[in-house]
Amino acid sequence: MEKASHKTEIGEKIEINIPRPALTGLLPEAIPIKILYEDDDLLVIDKPAGLTVHPAPGHPATHWLTQCYLICLKSRTR
Repeated sequence: MEKASHKTEIGEKIEINIPRPALTGLLPEAIPIKILYEDDDLLVIDKPAGLTVHPAPGHPATHWLTQCYLICLKSRTR
């Protein structure tokens, strides 16, 4: 497919290659977070003020994303 405006025809096949996600190097980190609600699709937390949500300049570690990773790992083992 060369143009975004291409219209598919009946029986036409389109192949899509989705690359594997890159490794992030993030490791799970236990940070005390109050979980207000959790089910298979939703996680509601009471995030403390000042806790970085994701890696950023000056905050390469100790952020919510590492705690979320740990919670997800625990959920898979239940």
